[in-house]
Amino acid sequence: MLPSLPTGSDIHIETVDTGYRLIFHVPRGAHAARWLAVAFLVFWLWGWSEGEVFTAKSLMDSTTAWPVRVFLLFWLAGWTFGGLYAALFAMRLAKRPRQEALLIDGDKFTWTPPYAWMVTVRGRRFRFPSFLAKGKSPTDFQIHRKEITSITIECTGSESGRESLVVRRGSDSYAVGSTLNDSEARWLCALLTEWKNSAG
Repeated sequence: MLPSLPTGSDIHIETVDTGYRLIFHVPRGAHAARWLAVAFLVFWLWGWSEGEVFTAKSLMDSTTAWPVRVFLLFWLAGWTFGGLYAALFAMRLAKRPRQEALLIDGDKFTWTPPYAWMVTVRGRRFRFPSFLAKGKSPTDFQIHRKEITSITIECTGSESGRESLVVRRGSDSYAVGSTLNDSEARWLCALLTEWKNSAG
């Protein structure tokens, strides 16, 4: 029996054969914020391209001293890498996120994050290999109850005091329910803790 949802919660619960599927809402303004971030990155990339061209011209200028050329060469390499990374990030962010969901099914749960490449793993926000995997579909994360080392509520992200549910499996950690408010995160923490401690 699931505990009662917090007052005003938009979490949708579906019953499956051996468990439940929880579907998390997308907060109002989330899509607008995503496009604002994309617009900012496009503007930043315009400035980046100007810097790229200016540095390349300085590098090819015969009057530029060789120590300066060496510095500009390394600077240009790092600048180019950062720009390409930002461009890939903008393209990924422009894609519509999936509906975040959590399927609790018997002795395991399957988590569908909005963006698999933005899952917190080992304390890092971006999973670099999957982030660069062009065209790769987002991944579902399946975790067995016995693999879970801890389920806690922690303050994460840039919002001061915002609580998030963090599930740890060995050295990996996952911030589940990124769109949940504090009361919903605590509710989900209690639910998963009870499920983890129950008999298989």
